[in-house]
Formats: sequence, structure tokens, C-alpha cells
Amino acid sequence: MGRMSYLSARSLIRAIVILILCVGVVAIGAPTALRLFAAPYMHTSTIDIAAAETIVVPGASVIRGKPSPVLERRASAAVQLFNAGKAPTILVTGDGRAPNYNEVEPVREYLEAAGVPRGAIVLDTEGYDTYTSMYRAREVFGFTRVVIVTQDFHLPRAIYVARHTGLAAEGFIAAGTERTVSAYVREMPASVKALLDVAFGRVPR
Repeated sequence: MGRMSYLSARSLIRAIVILILCVGVVAIGAPTALRLFAAPYMHTSTIDIAAAETIVVPGASVIRGKPSPVLERRASAAVQLFNAGKAPTILVTGDGRAPNYNEVEPVREYLEAAGVPRGAIVLDTEGYDTYTSMYRAREVFGFTRVVIVTQDFHLPRAIYVARHTGLAAEGFIAAGTERTVSAYVREMPASVKALLDVAFGRVPR
């Protein structure tokens, strides 16, 4: 009986170790695969960006009604691309459901203060996540060629999702906290989710 218990314990430990290793491989492999896919479409210079129909600014956190540093740098990069003539419009997408929390309006205000005409700014207050934002850019707003502006940690996932939801997408790397370890760690489960969303063709509400 003791021998059987010992063997059962060893088998359980072995199974747990294998499970942990599998989870680790998936967690690391997913963002790596997305980065390899997106690498040819990621740019740091406006010169390398082809003309598009719109510049997409994905949502991020807002602090006391103002864009967080990450979101502000996305907006700033969008202004840079707009002034370079890379697209005639800017699509600001994010979570705008709650009256006391809106990721979209503060960006619109920032863009207008930077000289972008109000008529060139398109708002999507139902871009609750990256997949939904890219899906709606194509299916709701009718864009086909876009430039996505976001930080390095987020851009591979955004490009992967965009190009698998029917968008001819390129990406422009915005400055920000993209080198922090926590940002890349958060991308691990998010990358797995993106792969599953694309694989199963999720249709947002």
C-alpha cells in the first residue's frame, strides 16, 4: 500500500511538472509567435509607413479624465503620422461604456489640442479589447488599410489580430513603458487569448 501511494505521488508530481512546463511553453510561445508574424509590419520611422485610410489608436487607461502616459504617447504618435500625411483620419477606439470612465474622449481632446481637425477624428466607444477594436474597424467603420499606433509590447498582438480580421495593417511603435517587464508579462495571457479569438473567429457583441 505504501509502495502504491509512493508511485501515485510521483505520478502526480510528474503530471504537475509537465502541466507547468506546457503552460510555460504556451505562455512564452504565444507572444513570440505573434512577434515573429508581426515583425515585417512594425516600424519606428514614419518614412517606412505606407499610406492608409486611418490611424488606429487603441485604448488604454485614463487617469482623472486625462490620457495615461501610455495612451498619451499613442496619441502623440498618431499626431506625428497624421501630420506626415499617412492617413486622412484617426480612429480612436477604447472603452467608453461608463459615464465616469471613458478612454476615447480624452484622446479626442488631446488630438484636437494638437491641431487635428475634429472632422478627421473617428470615435469608437465600444472597442473593449484589441480584438473587438480591430474587428469593428473593419466590420463597423469599413476601413481596410490601417496604421496601428501602440507600444512595442502590444503592437505584435494588435497587428496579428488586425491582419486576421481583414485589415491590411501596419504598425508604428509609440514611445512609452514598453520596456517594462510587467508589460510583456501581461502580454502572455493576452496573446493566448488573441490566438484563440482568431482561431475561433469570435464575433464581438
